[in-house]
Amino acid sequence: MEKSLSKWPCVLVAVAVATPAFARHAPTQEESGFTLALRTGYGASMGTFAGTMDMSDAIPGQLPLLLEAGYRINENILAGAYLEYGVATGTTKLLQGGSDASGHTLRFGVEGIYHFMPELGFSPWAGAGFGYEGGSVSASNGFVENEVSFSGFEYLNLQVGADFHLARSFDLGPYLALSVASYSSISEDNVDRSFSSGTHEWLRIGVKGTFNL
Repeated sequence: MEKSLSKWPCVLVAVAVATPAFARHAPTQEESGFTLALRTGYGASMGTFAGTMDMSDAIPGQLPLLLEAGYRINENILAGAYLEYGVATGTTKLLQGGSDASGHTLRFGVEGIYHFMPELGFSPWAGAGFGYEGGSVSASNGFVENEVSFSGFEYLNLQVGADFHLARSFDLGPYLALSVASYSSISEDNVDRSFSSGTHEWLRIGVKGTFNL
């Protein structure tokens, strides 16, 4: 986890150094139209998984891959939807033999994004959305495989970032996102667990590439 996080400051610094050059030369793009975007990076968990278990004990982290599709209403406002698949990282305490466990997360929802200075080569943006989140963790001792599945609503996600307009139809830049969710269903080997729900958060940092169609 520490090695993954240590790479991102270098990426963000490299992007920041290039800011002045791109700000002086802003490729133009259509004010309205469809947009596709792809994000990747690292996500760290916080808060409570369920009961007295911390989210960091259930799923410490993830490597997310997020696909966005939206429509630019004008040069500032974008409305769209997102779908994210994340590969769980770290050691889980959800199951015995957690060191050998594997897992994933899945989330989807709707969002809105506002671009502050789209006419420049460097355009900061902020967004918000909500949706649904789920996932599972499984482990095997060689004879029997156990699996814990979970799902619930993502109440809110907040995002900030910046786009560098590298070409007329392509932007690239860093992003930071925080989501808040709670699991309403948890089952082990397809048998529902009795639990007291808790609220957890995901903090994601990474890079976003955008294609303006």
